[in-house]
Amino acid sequence: MRSITREVITKEFIQEITQKRDELSRHLKNAEKNLQKSIKNQCHREIISRNKENVDQMKEKIDDYDLQLSQIQNKDVEMVEEIERRFSERLEKHNREEIAFRRKIDKKREKKKNEKKVLDGFFKSEKKIRYDIKTQKRNERYAYKHFCRSEDSLPEYMSRNLKNMPNNKGYIWKSVCYYGHQPANDNEPTFLFEKKYGTLYIHEYTHNEYFYFSKEKNGPKVLLKHEERVPVFPEFTKPVVRQQENNRNNNRNNNRNNNRNDNRNNNRNNNRNNNRNNSRNNSRKGNRNDNRDKKENSKTKKEKRKTSSWKNKHTNIKNGRTE
Repeated sequence: MRSITREVITKEFIQEITQKRDELSRHLKNAEKNLQKSIKNQCHREIISRNKENVDQMKEKIDDYDLQLSQIQNKDVEMVEEIERRFSERLEKHNREEIAFRRKIDKKREKKKNEKKVLDGFFKSEKKIRYDIKTQKRNERYAYKHFCRSEDSLPEYMSRNLKNMPNNKGYIWKSVCYYGHQPANDNEPTFLFEKKYGTLYIHEYTHNEYFYFSKEKNGPKVLLKHEERVPVFPEFTKPVVRQQENNRNNNRNNNRNNNRNDNRNNNRNNNRNNNRNNSRNNSRKGNRNDNRDKKENSKTKKEKRKTSSWKNKHTNIKNGRTE
């Protein structure tokens, strides 16, 4: 928008006065023609006087406009005040219009910004939806391939046991869950068995809990993790009651296994101690027997010497020989 200054207001004021003067001069020519016609046609005096007054008024206004233009050029006080008044009014109007224009522009910009945000959010959501659908299809393909590979390598005993298992029991093989073919047992949790590196892991699911156990061969059942679960569709979930007898049986079995292990260890230790004591006693008895044999041998040798010396003496006596 064009800036508002006093020079601009002065030019506009002069232009306004000149336009009025020119327009009034054109009307003055027509009024003079009408006056001449009325005089020429000898019309009524009132008509002639009225036309004459009209012409005089127009001439006075034209003279007034000329006077105003001369006062503006001479910078008369009245005209300067009039220009200042017009300038202040025009400036206030310009400021109001500028403020309104700025508000209008800001409103349009805010509207465009909001529309852009809505469109960007719409396009982003559409793009995310398409990406999620594409990712889901890709994951479905990968999961199906993995399922086919795991099914091909499923052990025979698992496939054989699944035919007789209820639907709330099964196995986990290569991250794939296989459930039994028979109808599920009511009011019982879901059990999934997973074997890793010779250790059996048991996953137990209820309507609001998850238990994760590990069990070594001939060992006790150990709880590794316990979590609270929130059902996705609570209106379709049935409450499941865990059987506490299983825990008691597990505790009994654990105690029995522990007692067995303790008895085995005690028997082993007792056998070792007995063997050590027997070996020590045997070694001591052997040493004693050796000493006895040595003593007996020495006695027999002495007796033999005595008997041999006695026989020699006896023979010498018979022969008449004396030492």
